[in-house]
Amino acid sequence: MKTEPAHPKPDRRLRSWKEIAQFFGKDERTVKRWEVQRGLPVHRVPGGSRTSVYAYAHELEDWLKSPPAEAVPPSDAEAEPEPAIEIAPPPKGFRLSYGQGAIGLLALAFVIATGVILFYRLVPPTTISGGDDEVTEPLAPSIHDLYLAGRYNLSTRTPEGLTRALEQFTQIIARDPNHAGAYAELANTYNLLPQYALMPADIAYPQAKTAAERAIRLDPKLAAGYSALGFTEFFWSRDFSRSKALFEQALALDPNSAQTYAWYAMTIMHWGEFGKALAAISKAQELDPESRAILANKALMLFHAGNTKEAIAILKELRRTAPGHLATHFYLATMYLDEEDYEGYLRESLKAAELQKNEAMRKIFAAAQKGYQADGARGLFAAMLDEQRLQFDQGREQAFNVARTAGVIGDAETTMAYLRKSKEIGETDILAIRIDRSFKKLWQNEDFRALAAEIGFPFPQTAGLPAQTVPQ
Repeated sequence: MKTEPAHPKPDRRLRSWKEIAQFFGKDERTVKRWEVQRGLPVHRVPGGSRTSVYAYAHELEDWLKSPPAEAVPPSDAEAEPEPAIEIAPPPKGFRLSYGQGAIGLLALAFVIATGVILFYRLVPPTTISGGDDEVTEPLAPSIHDLYLAGRYNLSTRTPEGLTRALEQFTQIIARDPNHAGAYAELANTYNLLPQYALMPADIAYPQAKTAAERAIRLDPKLAAGYSALGFTEFFWSRDFSRSKALFEQALALDPNSAQTYAWYAMTIMHWGEFGKALAAISKAQELDPESRAILANKALMLFHAGNTKEAIAILKELRRTAPGHLATHFYLATMYLDEEDYEGYLRESLKAAELQKNEAMRKIFAAAQKGYQADGARGLFAAMLDEQRLQFDQGREQAFNVARTAGVIGDAETTMAYLRKSKEIGETDILAIRIDRSFKKLWQNEDFRALAAEIGFPFPQTAGLPAQTVPQ
């Protein structure tokens, strides 16, 4: 008969498969498989059934530190559940994304796996008194608390906040693989990473799509899943008709979702439907009046609709109340450039580079500032274009941004060359080709209009930039 192992101090005893699974932050099937495949130290009550088990925390911790045991094929009953999302690290040599519609921040120097996540090591311990059995045992946050914390961190739109949100939603999924809401918010987090962090689009968006589709499978009535997938289908898969249908389905399921209205507005804006985009973003603002992201995006839509003065006023107030909000500085820089306020353009761009600790961007605008001091606007753009080309060759700048600078000065040949590179690379920012005012000198250029049509955003036949119908 197996006896309980001796241990020099009182040890925490886990009295069921459920408690053992919670110790690792996994489901019961997984830890049962670990016992068979990897020798997880689980004890059984003498004379009891196979399910009457217990384990000691110190043995489980020692097992974690030991090399894995020889694998034994699991039985059908112990098959691995559908895997959760794995979070991959950004590869070396990725391109920064900054400028209108895309904001690059600090690199995410982590890999979060949905294997063994030790929740009990993430929180401070607390002493639980039980007479002679008094032990020090950490308390894990509840799934509900993790979900609320993840939603809050997601709303910050900062690299630190997104990192925490990613960790928290991943923890929830490891503990409850059927938590549809966590999958939907994980998809939302991935959707934001290419804009607010240096996670490449070809890593983030496929993960977002997988997570959103899993959320919908788990809960076909969850609006957040359709909204997240609609965003990914537009900016990554470029299935514009399906994206529109997904957003409409999300709004039918939840007509009070500020997130859905805000993201749908961003897609509508790309078609030049500025009135409809403003209506949608205004609805989002009514539903979530405290959101800085919604307010900043409303300012961007006002700018595109021709209300530049109102847009700048909104962003100046945001800059005063939330000076660390990056979108504010990027959008102001875009508007100052269009207004030919080059001092404001340089100031806001350098501030954004400082906030994101973006050395490539800092070099670009430092060169632009020197050029401006030496030879005004002509010197600014000449120096900026040279540095951007250099940074692009080093894999630290987008082709689309090089094209924007060339477009401002009316260099059609360079603009088209880098726009074609952007299309070939698959950069997300090129979806703004139809509305980006950096290219307004080329709006009547046949090659430019043909390329916009190839990308999926054809110009109307008349001059200027009137509204374009969203695809049916």
